Amino acid sequence: MLKLPKIARLLAALVATMWVHTSHAALILDASPETLGFGDPFSASNRLDGQSFATLFSVAGDTTLTGIDSYTRSETYAVLGFDVTVRVFADDGGSVGALLHQQTSLTTIVDGDGAGDSGFFRRFAPINFDLGAGSYWIGMTGTSAEFAQTLLGFTSPPNVPDTIQFNGGTLTSTSDIGGVASIRVYADTSTAQVPAPATLLLLSLGILCLRLRRR
Repeated sequence: MLKLPKIARLLAALVATMWVHTSHAALILDASPETLGFGDPFSASNRLDGQSFATLFSVAGDTTLTGIDSYTRSETYAVLGFDVTVRVFADDGGSVGALLHQQTSLTTIVDGDGAGDSGFFRRFAPINFDLGAGSYWIGMTGTSAEFAQTLLGFTSPPNVPDTIQFNGGTLTSTSDIGGVASIRVYADTSTAQVPAPATLLLLSLGILCLRLRRR
């Protein structure tokens, strides 16, 4: 059973998710199985303090990152309210550079969007981070547990984003895995963000949960 603090966090994450949809979020990185194909997929352990992955992306101007998808073949890791950590790194000449942003979030959507007929599951988590024009690396891991991620391997890699693996939560052991971590990244493309009525309802529920906790 979810404890009240986690329920409140999940409600807040759901509010953030709906905010993304009402603010015309756009895909700025699409490395989904449906888009790239999934010729030789394999599952990999993916956690904050262990094996991690980061994928390269670029933006042309000031951008607010609003969400990230990650795909898995395992129902065990395809659950709502899963604790995840999203990290954004600077690009250092084609390799992962300095850590720019680290955010703990919760998965708020689990479905098959972007999976094609692969049978994979999409896990969506909302994020919020502003960045300027340039190239960056991004990845999502489990916060305190494994968050199995499908990696799309290719015999002859097509024109896909670079993905790098590193270990132990540090950048001391990077390697090109010859494929790409199956993710999608969303950004806010509008300046006006007006919450929908459903968003206000979820916000009210979150406040109620916090009041119940105090009692």
